[in-house]
Amino acid sequence: MKSLASMQRMREATVVASELIESPLRETEPRLWAETAFFAGGFGRFDEAIERMQRFLELEPYSPGEWDLLAHWYELTEQADLAQQARLNADLALANLVRQSHWLALWHERFGTLGEAVLALEDARQLDPENAAVLADLVRLRGN
Repeated sequence: MKSLASMQRMREATVVASELIESPLRETEPRLWAETAFFAGGFGRFDEAIERMQRFLELEPYSPGEWDLLAHWYELTEQADLAQQARLNADLALANLVRQSHWLALWHERFGTLGEAVLALEDARQLDPENAAVLADLVRLRGN
């Protein structure tokens, strides 16, 4: 699907995306819903894109970028209230990912795997470069 798109064969990629949505993969590969939503949105079929992205986010709610994209599609279809809610969900998803990485770092520190703790803190910092708690723990663990 992506390789067809990269070769500018979008119509064929869209056919493949539709076939995949009808296949058993739709239940085992959540990312499929987001990928096919991207194609639908790219063709301006926003109702279809919204429906597919909603399905993806039911399965993978901690996806801030996809929430933002859903908000954008809501705005394009003049659904301001839903766009506002999707933007809030994007913020919550991002905050939860930062908390998860920070918690994981503290867990690694507690069990003596400091290298892994630093990696988790760096992941958290990439997600939220201004998070004071993450930055303080990163400085503390690095000894800077």
